[in-house]
Amino acid sequence: MEAAAALGIQVPEQLSVVMFDDLDRLKLQPTYVKQQAEKIAQEAIQILLHSIENPTDKRRLVELPTSLVVRNTSAKPHPVFVK
Repeated sequence: MEAAAALGIQVPEQLSVVMFDDLDRLKLQPTYVKQQAEKIAQEAIQILLHSIENPTDKRRLVELPTSLVVRNTSAKPHPVFVK
């Protein structure tokens, strides 16, 4: 956001900024994707332990829910990009 400001680009009018996880310390409350960090760590550990015990097993896909928390750094999608 600092780089955008230095270039004269306005957030969110000209550029939407979205990040992962919330950072309360930021002045401008950014839009973010909320994740379950503890659940991600638990799943990663389980996958690691399983792969150590079963080195020939194929990879497995784990999907965990996320949610988008919209704040003041993102604009509504342009109609061209909305289907």
